[in-house]
Amino acid sequence: MTNALTSGMTALTALLLTAEDIDAVLNETAETVATMLPLATDRSPPVSVNHAAAEGLSAGAQNLRLGPGRGMPVPWLEPEYPDRPESVVETTAATGPAHPYLRYLLSLGVTAVSVCRLPTDGEPDAILAVHTTRPAGFDPPTVHAISETARHLRVLLPVAIASSRQARLAEQLYGALASRSTIDLALGIIMGQRHCSRDTAFTLLREHSQRTNRKVAELAAEVVAKVGGESPRAPHFDPPARRKTTGDRQRHSRA
Repeated sequence: MTNALTSGMTALTALLLTAEDIDAVLNETAETVATMLPLATDRSPPVSVNHAAAEGLSAGAQNLRLGPGRGMPVPWLEPEYPDRPESVVETTAATGPAHPYLRYLLSLGVTAVSVCRLPTDGEPDAILAVHTTRPAGFDPPTVHAISETARHLRVLLPVAIASSRQARLAEQLYGALASRSTIDLALGIIMGQRHCSRDTAFTLLREHSQRTNRKVAELAAEVVAKVGGESPRAPHFDPPARRKTTGDRQRHSRA
């Protein structure tokens, strides 16, 4: 494995395993992959990593400055394609390939394309697409580097997507808890002012919400602000402690 490939693998691992929004880092992932491929005669290897729609892949053509190409299906991703392989390398023959996608690439001067499916555990498949304009297409070292990179991404992406999904759920949960805390404070204030039960206080707040077409949480924050003189502060929540791994326990025992 070359130094560029090894250092690129490390960079991809750090990038994806610390990403909060996978879609936002896919372009950066593509840029990292481009530095790992031994396309010596290509000034900037066109690489894209993105989610595939059900009908096919745009090949990231806009990002690659290869032209629009959006919504154009890729033959190897189509359901009727036999066995739908994990990776395919195709050349764009001078006589004109049969599939519109390959004809489109040929019109842009692309001589070969490598498309690798990256299953993402319940999400739409991600795609690693590499194009070259070299007359000879991809040489063996480049094909090997693409294969190794795709293999690495097939391990990283499902983990990174699961982590990103958990982070989003945690953020939604903290938001819901903060909203509930503000509503509880407002109900307590209304109960004290109206000398009523909690159920009655909530009914009053809900009816006001319906009349004004505003959210209960928004009205609750106003009630608290009127009494306290300032908007309620967001409550502090400690995230659950990370479960210790075997490596953590070993490091702790050595310490």
